[in-house]
Amino acid sequence: PIGRREVMATLKRLNREKNVTVIIITHNMDEAVLADRVVVMDKGRIILDDVPEKVFADVEKIKGIGLDVPQVTEFAYELRKKGFDIKNDILSVEQGVEAIKPLVKSGTVKRVEDVVPQREEHVIEVKNVSFEYSPKGPFNKIAVKNVSLTINKGDFVAIIGHTGSGKSTLLQMLNALVKPTSGEVFVNGKSTTEKSTDLREIRRTVGLVFQYPEHQLFEETVRQDIAFSPANMGLSPEEIDERVKLACEIAGVDEKWLDKSPFELSGGQKRRVAIAGVLAMQPQVLVLDEPTAGLDPMSKNKLLARIRRMHDEYGITIVLVSHDMEDVANCAERVIVLNDGEVFAEGTPLQVFSDYEKLEKIGVTAPQITRLMDKLCGLKVCRVCDATDCIINMNGGALNA
Repeated sequence: PIGRREVMATLKRLNREKNVTVIIITHNMDEAVLADRVVVMDKGRIILDDVPEKVFADVEKIKGIGLDVPQVTEFAYELRKKGFDIKNDILSVEQGVEAIKPLVKSGTVKRVEDVVPQREEHVIEVKNVSFEYSPKGPFNKIAVKNVSLTINKGDFVAIIGHTGSGKSTLLQMLNALVKPTSGEVFVNGKSTTEKSTDLREIRRTVGLVFQYPEHQLFEETVRQDIAFSPANMGLSPEEIDERVKLACEIAGVDEKWLDKSPFELSGGQKRRVAIAGVLAMQPQVLVLDEPTAGLDPMSKNKLLARIRRMHDEYGITIVLVSHDMEDVANCAERVIVLNDGEVFAEGTPLQVFSDYEKLEKIGVTAPQITRLMDKLCGLKVCRVCDATDCIINMNGGALNA
């Protein structure tokens, strides 16, 4: 998030100070609102072309074509639907505070406490793990420093942190793609560094989906791609077909795609095929590194819904790395924050994001609605939630979020 903010600040300086005309294509609505003019396209046609305040005021039209609006914009929209007199040109937290503050009669806040679900069966244990690239070379870098954590069966854990904080290196150690320089990683009680450990079994237990997983696709058809891992496991044709069918059902891969080339599919469809290819191994743990990177809002929301379904209905343990804090707040039960290779904070989304000023110092931002609630209440956030779940209850002057 901080990196994106720095890029946008650079572009703004080029525009304001050097008079350079800037045209940005983006799926990030928080970036779009910074422009002087927003052009919205759908199916090859321009459907909106105006200043951000007027474009994003048409929330129903924007969401109707599969795009999002800033969280505070949607919050204001939901309040107007409930009969509150709120302006329709709110794009920032500061504008939201000014518009909503008059509705708050007192500073009374009902705080909603939450806890991490207690599960006792460990799938992954990371004990005092460090990893160093090029230990004795001139470009050596310590990516992970003395990290300890556990992932229990049935968990939904998000790992967040600034770029270069060690997230991807840690993920790769979870399925022994890389081995720790010191410390140990245990998967179902088996150390990934022991010579007697079957690493193929480890990787079948912990399936890793890389960032931009469509780059993992390589076969002629979708069916062959998903069947590749089960075939390498020596399963019978009947077992392979059964695994492909189940993986497609869980990942949301349409049967009509199976005999197509995976490269004919859209970005979001390719992601689902790549995830199905990992699910066909029937892993206990699915590790996803930035699974929604580069997707448009509609594709992103569909993929996240599928990932939640894998967890909720099929009981798959999920470990998710993401730079999108709204996704993390909406999906994860537990959040682990990394900073310069070390665990900086850990807890529920509420517990972690409540101290958002501390997070911003290490390059992590909180969801927009979190910051809005904090400023409105003058207290710590009462709950981290999606904008559409927010309700202002004026009975007794209490603000509940």
